[in-house]
Amino acid sequence: MKAFRTIIIVFALLQACTETTTVSRKPEVPVRLLTEQHHYKAGDSVELQFESDLGTAAFLVVRNGIGTSILTPEAKNDTLRFRIPDPYVQKAGPCQWELFIRQNSKASGTLYIRPAIGKKLRIETYLGPRSISAGGDDYSMLVSVPVDRYDNPLPDSTLVVAKKQFKEKYIEKVLRTQHMVAWTTLSSPSQTGRLLISAACGDVISKELTSKVYAAKPVDFQIAYERNHGFADGNQVITFRTDRVHDAFGNTIGDGTLVAFEVIDEAGHRLQTTGTSLNGIAQARLLHPMQRTHWKITAYIAGAAKSNTLKVEFESAVLDYQVLFSNDSRTLTIGPLKSFMGQLVPDGMPIKLTITNDKGDLVKHLRTTSRNGLGIFDFSAGFWSEGTYQLQVETAGIRKVKTIDLP
Repeated sequence: MKAFRTIIIVFALLQACTETTTVSRKPEVPVRLLTEQHHYKAGDSVELQFESDLGTAAFLVVRNGIGTSILTPEAKNDTLRFRIPDPYVQKAGPCQWELFIRQNSKASGTLYIRPAIGKKLRIETYLGPRSISAGGDDYSMLVSVPVDRYDNPLPDSTLVVAKKQFKEKYIEKVLRTQHMVAWTTLSSPSQTGRLLISAACGDVISKELTSKVYAAKPVDFQIAYERNHGFADGNQVITFRTDRVHDAFGNTIGDGTLVAFEVIDEAGHRLQTTGTSLNGIAQARLLHPMQRTHWKITAYIAGAAKSNTLKVEFESAVLDYQVLFSNDSRTLTIGPLKSFMGQLVPDGMPIKLTITNDKGDLVKHLRTTSRNGLGIFDFSAGFWSEGTYQLQVETAGIRKVKTIDLP
């Protein structure tokens, strides 16, 4: 009897271990896309419809080049309607969507938006550079982008006509867009002037664009000079002038071109003066030298051209002068300094005095300028001690040596 009870208990335990537990699951929610159209024109009204009775638990995610948005449906009669916002259907290209119900993705797809080709097209046109050099080696580039009313570039191979006018010539060139743009280069003509350029796509025409054609690199040129006389008086002005400077095609160089006139005197010293061109001619001026010399003048346009070399001679305006001491030898007077007609030289003629002692050692250099034809040096007792000094006076290229005994 006890063995029978044991068998019953073991059987009951085995029966309990073999029982299976049933977990209840929520049934799958059926979703079906009702909208069959996938291709639209930019600006169309787009609505996606789905068959489902769980509108409150559904939302649609849309994304394209402008960003991502989450849309809620309008539910009616087991139909979910999602209206795609205008910015998403005004942007040409793919627009991806994905439907979620209770946080689970149930469906996804792509809408394809094409540009709105119609009457309200526009054409964006760019030109540069706006200034080029004549001769054909330089060019401007025209870039045209035909777009629809929403700024979507039109498809590749869209026809664009580029138009160019220069003086009496009018040229049209047919282009086709590639990678959204149509472009062409516009080589410079051999003459200076204005290139007028425009572009057209269908009935849409761009505004007028302008590229200015300037003279090319100038060629070597000639210079001349003009002066009142040939004396080195340090007062009159000599004028250097170019002929009309032009490029290899005969175009006059632009106004404001800088021309440098370099002067080398007989001592190898260099002077420079500059002028800017006006109507192709540049001129510059220099004062006459103070003493007899000759100049070699060459003009340059930096990195482009140079002129012939002129040789100009200057004669001495002052042929001689006196060096006089006062009674006490404390005042030295140079002059009167007389110019080529016997007139006094203009004020400001430089005078240099070199003083050495009786041993030949340099004591001092002094300088002054003429006034009323005279130059004066003062050797006051408070600054100059007694003794013998040698004085070397130089002015107008004439050098004189005197000895003075200061008491």
